[in-house]
Amino acid sequence: MLRKGIKNSEKWQQLTQAFLSVLLLVSLFIESFTYAFPAHLLIMFGFALLAYFAFVKNNKAQLLLFICLIVLFLPLQQKSLSLLTWQIIYILTTIYLWLLIIVKLLRNSRYDQKKRSK
Repeated sequence: MLRKGIKNSEKWQQLTQAFLSVLLLVSLFIESFTYAFPAHLLIMFGFALLAYFAFVKNNKAQLLLFICLIVLFLPLQQKSLSLLTWQIIYILTTIYLWLLIIVKLLRNSRYDQKKRSK
């Protein structure tokens, strides 16, 4: 029962990472700050959810990184960064999220192969 709950949370974590990466790529092409506010709000809540997952797994490095990203994307306090800087942040964050998804999928496939061979 507990294992099922853990696998379910891992799926939610991967779905959140995929949703955030798509939202970041969409935000990459938004040049108006009118639409940036709701996008940053959704991104902030997504990173808050990922921070919660990192806290549950006791992964302190990821927790700290996600908290820093929450502060960066906090829409109530606008950061005076140029559009180019925001685009670089969007790209780097998207790459990091996709790397997390790929590494998790590779680990799961290796774990399944070892489990089948036994």
